[in-house]
Amino acid sequence: MPDTDRDLKSKDIARLLALQAEAPDSVTVFTEAARLVAETCGYRLLTVLLYREADAEVERLYSSDPAYVVGGRKRLSDFPSNHAGMAQGEVFLAATKAEVAAAFTDHERIFALGISAILNAPIRHAGQR
Repeated sequence: MPDTDRDLKSKDIARLLALQAEAPDSVTVFTEAARLVAETCGYRLLTVLLYREADAEVERLYSSDPAYVVGGRKRLSDFPSNHAGMAQGEVFLAATKAEVAAAFTDHERIFALGISAILNAPIRHAGQR
């Protein structure tokens, strides 16, 4: 008997991959990815950041909340040292409010959105960070 959950996930992933190749803009791909994340694990805020190695910065390419403006940039040196792995493409997890507060200078703004944990998961394209 087929696993319908697995079939649905496979179809969604196939759709996302097709969009990646054919979508007229990246926002279409990010919006579909946000839908998939919402359906599988949920979120309060989803952002897509581009790591700009030459400038040691991250730039926001997509945000599910207009308060976190697309195009906004932060230097990696503005993050506490526990974000040091960001430049290497490492996963970062702040699983508690205390960890979020220690990791983000704007933690009060984050808490005001009802967020109490943060997961940053890098996605590499063509081996790039």
